[in-house]
Amino acid sequence: METSAPRLEYLKERFSKEPLATKCGMTLEKLESGFASVTYIADSDECVTNDNNQNIVQGGVLIGILADFAAVYAAMSSISGGHTPLMFGSFSLQRPTLEGEIVSAEARVFNTSRQVISVSVRILGTNGKLKCEGAYHFSNSKHV
Repeated sequence: METSAPRLEYLKERFSKEPLATKCGMTLEKLESGFASVTYIADSDECVTNDNNQNIVQGGVLIGILADFAAVYAAMSSISGGHTPLMFGSFSLQRPTLEGEIVSAEARVFNTSRQVISVSVRILGTNGKLKCEGAYHFSNSKHV
């Protein structure tokens, strides 16, 4: 089912007011029915860098937030209204993120049932290499 244009516009406006996304400088780059892309620039003001001066950020928390935002907006863009509460989410870090690097989370709904919306998330670095991937499962609020 294709999501209406007013629903997508509402979600874009809602994202622009997300306090945590705003504080971290995250940007909703693209939103379509069942798909969301969110970007973030790894900044030492929000991340802890390692002690060996390699400019590697401790990205687990912020990468998790980035993945979560992309996933929930992909899930919410696949329904006509309401919110999609998270039931379970997990991700696996593949590569380190460097300070100042632009990372992009791409989330796509891969299954929708009466009760669950399942979303896959891939986080890519500036060079297009995979940083992180995971899956998130949300409650389908129209059946809650």
